[in-house]
Amino acid sequence: MDILQKIFRYKKADFSSLIAYGFNATPQGYIYQQQLSKSHLLLTFTVSQTGQPSAALTDPVTDEPYVLHLMEYAVGSFIGTVRQEYEAALHAIADSCFVTEIFQSEQTKAIAAYVQQTYQCLLEHLWPDAPENAIWRRQDNAKWFGAVLTVPKNKLGYAENTPVEIIDLHAAPEQVAAYITRKHYYPGWHMNKKHWYTIILDNSLPTEEICKRIDESFASVANPAKHTARK
Repeated sequence: MDILQKIFRYKKADFSSLIAYGFNATPQGYIYQQQLSKSHLLLTFTVSQTGQPSAALTDPVTDEPYVLHLMEYAVGSFIGTVRQEYEAALHAIADSCFVTEIFQSEQTKAIAAYVQQTYQCLLEHLWPDAPENAIWRRQDNAKWFGAVLTVPKNKLGYAENTPVEIIDLHAAPEQVAAYITRKHYYPGWHMNKKHWYTIILDNSLPTEEICKRIDESFASVANPAKHTARK
């Protein structure tokens, strides 16, 4: 994965911010140019009409593309300077003109909005090296009641290995055992399979049903005294 893909992997263009940053609108998309201060190379950054970013460096003297900074084996002080300037410029554009959007499934977005509205809980990304995995925890006792993860589908017993977004939810052992005998419910991925089960967030189950399961999971990890007091 090159530096452009790494920086913009979970980014979505905020088109309203592009013009304010200095992008020019064209029929093909939005274009921004910046001369790097130390190397004096010209950065051309393009965002297509569909939001796809691309970047290129050009030597303004020869008008030739500069690509050594993209080659891992290329070394030298000038190349190091170019890499630093290039990466800093990309980060600045990403921070100012793009929003972070880790999860792509519309169902994932819908249940995240439900949890935020119902329980005032946001997904917590606890693992910097795996931003595509996150958890919810109760605010009163910090216990996890759900996790949203991205896994290859074959990890759940399918033939294909395309990535899918899933949710892990907590329940009493007898309830977990009852759920995973039903279609679209799976043993908990990367969790204690006695207490957790998994659902794929691909609309194979209605969002309303998943939200009910989230409510059950939230209640199941309450402190016993607090849980009893609400009854």
